[in-house]
Amino acid sequence: MKLAVQQLSTLLAHEGCAVLDVRSPDEFANEGHLPGAINIPLHSLGAHLSDMVSHGLIACICASGIRSLTATRLLRLAGVTEVYTLEGGYEAWNDAGLPLVYDVIPA
Repeated sequence: MKLAVQQLSTLLAHEGCAVLDVRSPDEFANEGHLPGAINIPLHSLGAHLSDMVSHGLIACICASGIRSLTATRLLRLAGVTEVYTLEGGYEAWNDAGLPLVYDVIPA
């Protein structure tokens, strides 16, 4: 299931959920990420599936929504029932002007 940007923003503000960013560490640090997001690149997610089962509601995010769809499927196969992908990914979040955290100051 997909979440629109405003749906995720509301969840984060009022109900809470884990944000799993499956982009590369470079993308995560240099391009910015959602506050409180956990970075586990898609290619490493298989090694962390058992850890993710206990997180409750999880919103997966990547640059545009393609990698996060794969992550959502993997998590569902691992038994996570409340897992969603952010429609449009990081690009949609950024375009909406919502908060981002930068680990490296952008040039």
